[in-house]
Amino acid sequence: MKNYFGTDGIRFIYQQETKNLIKKIGYALNSCKAKTIIFGHDTRNSSQEIVSLMANELQKKNIKYVGICSTPCIGFLSQKHNCLGVMITASHNPSEFNGIKFF
Repeated sequence: MKNYFGTDGIRFIYQQETKNLIKKIGYALNSCKAKTIIFGHDTRNSSQEIVSLMANELQKKNIKYVGICSTPCIGFLSQKHNCLGVMITASHNPSEFNGIKFF
């Protein structure tokens, strides 16, 4: 199996084979204690689809969608609202990459 985990979240080249991994990550979030999950993303073409893939796996969670924002924005909001924050971004990596950061 490829190594998807970096020093700051999960990084991958978004393609068909990573969709199942993203769904599994979304499903795994059901076991977290947080009742609310805030999602934000960058402007990459795949970001909104990744949010949708993850959110569709969530059950009994209050989902808040911020849309396009900065990574620090999700960090701030997750702390302010005492919930889980999920940022879809690959920061400085080339545009074919994307990733998931958790707060």
